[in-house]
Amino acid sequence: MHKDCDAALRRLKAAASFDSRGLVELRMGQYDRAIADYSAALKLNPRTAWSLYGRGLARRQKNDPSAQSDLNAALAIDPALAARAQALGLS
Repeated sequence: MHKDCDAALRRLKAAASFDSRGLVELRMGQYDRAIADYSAALKLNPRTAWSLYGRGLARRQKNDPSAQSDLNAALAIDPALAARAQALGLS
């Protein structure tokens, strides 16, 4: 799946592609790469709740103090996001 995301990014450079690859990297424990992709997605679309939440989760794994502000910003946009992320096994 990671290769599919890479191919999509080469073609599209779309926020959703960065977001998708960020999720794959987050699930694989590649937190620095996930943070970079979520940040790239947010650069293209700054109010994407899922990108903020994913970056917050990755930053929390790295004990980054900015993690909570990402999580709070995401939940301000979409209060149900934490429950959806938990259903996917992300918390």
